Amino acid sequence: MNHDERLQRQHEVLRRLSTLPRMILMLNDRDNSPEFVLHDLCHPTCFNLHKAAYFVDNPDFDCVHGIAGVSRDEVNFVSNDIWDNQEEFSTVMHGSPFNNQVRNVEGQSIKKYNGSEKEWVDKLAHMLGIVQPTACTWNMKHDNYGMLIFERAAFDESDLDEYLVNGVSLLSFCPIY
Repeated sequence: MNHDERLQRQHEVLRRLSTLPRMILMLNDRDNSPEFVLHDLCHPTCFNLHKAAYFVDNPDFDCVHGIAGVSRDEVNFVSNDIWDNQEEFSTVMHGSPFNNQVRNVEGQSIKKYNGSEKEWVDKLAHMLGIVQPTACTWNMKHDNYGMLIFERAAFDESDLDEYLVNGVSLLSFCPIY
């Protein structure tokens, strides 16, 4: 990728990220807002992720819980109108085996017991069929921790990693149920 293409790619990612806060506000009455945000983060014009699974680690309640999962094999990224067709997208996500598999993950807190994050990532990635996993973690409100385990669709975009950590932090603004 040449310099101009790289700049154009960064511009696309930043444009998409800059609209997410406004879109999150539109979803204030939906119980699956993390699915919408994760979909946009995985979109080819954003971070271009093949699979992504979002978890929250809550040391106070000694639990890790799966919140949302997006798999390119199950979700159509051609359509950009999920925000206009929220019910349709919610139905697709409700029927997504990958999303349901992620949402059914529960375990003991990794942070509370100073567990090996790498072991958890490897275990979850294997269970979810994420072939070449990468993970990022971030601090959330109330001493919780977010974790995204993902597989890139294009492996030459590591120059967007700084944006990725900031982008996934937007998931922290979504209510979790």
